[in-house]
Amino acid sequence: MAKKKDPRLERAGVSGYNKPKATPSHATKSHVVVAKEGDKIKTIRFGQKGVKGSPDGSARN
Repeated sequence: MAKKKDPRLERAGVSGYNKPKATPSHATKSHVVVAKEGDKIKTIRFGQKGVKGSPDGSARN
């Protein structure tokens, strides 16, 4: 018998645990991931909208 897909995965729109996905329609955060470690599962939104990184491609300070 097939396992039911976790509703947290469907709600976040990701294909599986620990697989980040960009969220262009979210108001403040740029990505989402449903993190799983052992029995603990959490939905985490992260990243600042509109940030492109270092303009010259150099390493971070």
